[in-house]
Amino acid sequence: VSFVVNYTLDLTTQLEPFDRISIEATLNLGDRGRIALRAKIDELYLEGLEAYAEGDLDRAVKRWKEVLELDPEFEPAQSFLERALLQIENRTKLESVR
Repeated sequence: VSFVVNYTLDLTTQLEPFDRISIEATLNLGDRGRIALRAKIDELYLEGLEAYAEGDLDRAVKRWKEVLELDPEFEPAQSFLERALLQIENRTKLESVR
């Protein structure tokens, strides 16, 4: 719990002294781990991007699946996951042709 108290005495714009006091109270109930969860999601997503940039598609897919387990609505991870899976599929087809 935090409190902020402000007091104002205005002698410049009024003929009579004008007093004003305001009180603000803030009650912090916590975020129930949302900030830590978002940080973990961001970390996994970035690890996936790094793996993708290095050409390690399997590791990238693994990281993005972990992201989607934590947040199924995370569109960037879903998009990159689909792209990486398609590339893996194409790589497998090319290897079978050889």
